[in-house]
Amino acid sequence: MPDLAAHGASVLIVKGGNSYLVDGTSASALIVAAIVALLNNRRLAKGRKSLGFLSRLIYERPGIWNDVTVGNNPSCGTNWFSVKSEWDTATGIGTPNFQK
Repeated sequence: MPDLAAHGASVLIVKGGNSYLVDGTSASALIVAAIVALLNNRRLAKGRKSLGFLSRLIYERPGIWNDVTVGNNPSCGTNWFSVKSEWDTATGIGTPNFQK
């Protein structure tokens, strides 16, 4: 079950000077990792601690996520997982909102 989600289709990456479009968790994980790294850089520049283990933060601060309320996701040979308001089996708590 997902904790959060990020865009995962046709994500542009550069490897060895070549551009590629990639799909899936491997693409969305890179997006989330980059957002966390940027947030940690800002925090450290202000003399604050890094975010650390994110599981607690994800659920304690629901207002920092974009709630995904439209769509679905087939997975693991099952019927479609549908999104709904707040946490759901397709997108977890939602997508990161860097500005928040």
